[in-house]
Amino acid sequence: MRSPANPVIERYPLDDIAEYIRTKRAEFGAIVVDAGGSARIFHEAVTEANLLLVPVAPTKIERRKLVTAHVVTVKADDRTSLSSRA
Repeated sequence: MRSPANPVIERYPLDDIAEYIRTKRAEFGAIVVDAGGSARIFHEAVTEANLLLVPVAPTKIERRKLVTAHVVTVKADDRTSLSSRA
């Protein structure tokens, strides 16, 4: 696994960014995707993400973009530990 002190920056053809993330996950300690405002790239990256960072400038208009996000667990079998772990 590569060290964070030696980052690798790639401009990747973003047609299949989710697949790229899956194949590179073992090689890199972290993968950062800049979606650049593309809803498609954002969606693909989020499907593989463990963490989502939303950069927001400290201006009033940017702060309006902030939202509260909630995770709703569905189809949880309470006979297993999956729902409590989630």
